[in-house]
Amino acid sequence: MKNLLLILICLPMIGFGQNLAIGDTYQGGIIFYLDGSGGGLIAAPTDQATVNDFPEWGCIGTAISGADGLILGTGAQNTIDIENGCTTSGTAADICSNLILGGFSDWFLPSIGELETMYLNIGSGSNIGNFVSTKYWSSTEKDDNNAWSWEFSSGYQDDDSKVSNKYVRAIRAFSNITNINEQQISIEKRIIKIFDVFGRESNNKNQ
Repeated sequence: MKNLLLILICLPMIGFGQNLAIGDTYQGGIIFYLDGSGGGLIAAPTDQATVNDFPEWGCIGTAISGADGLILGTGAQNTIDIENGCTTSGTAADICSNLILGGFSDWFLPSIGELETMYLNIGSGSNIGNFVSTKYWSSTEKDDNNAWSWEFSSGYQDDDSKVSNKYVRAIRAFSNITNINEQQISIEKRIIKIFDVFGRESNNKNQ
């Protein structure tokens, strides 16, 4: 039987990931929540409204259908519902919905649950997010005339008139991040040439 020399080329395909943590700067802002499945929530690095430009929640006297999500993961839909049900420009939700920051345009006004998580993880203590000790609007409506806000000075939920003015901090969601500890490395091997013992190229691939 002829001895054949096989020359293989190995093509590594490595999925590089990152070890992400609360407080990391990532995709346009500061990570304040990780869902354990490669995704999470990011807060804008600065406020979208300041002491010189406090926005209202908007549309007092009008119930906004669907904008009552309380928990993590409901802020984006709340914001969509507010934009659909309240045509007033310059509201807290409208500012976030039209924000383009860090190359991203999918920002939204956080739900009250998302605001609370933001306060607990990057607001209280070290205040990584550089929040002001005052109230921030959430996208969660309470009723026709009131919406929920979060007090960043001492950390509590409050309901306020929709025409009152509050600070605003937009957030966005991210997903499908490969953790470096779980990265998968696969090697694709492809035959490029086969030689016999005399150095002649061979087409025999069955021996």
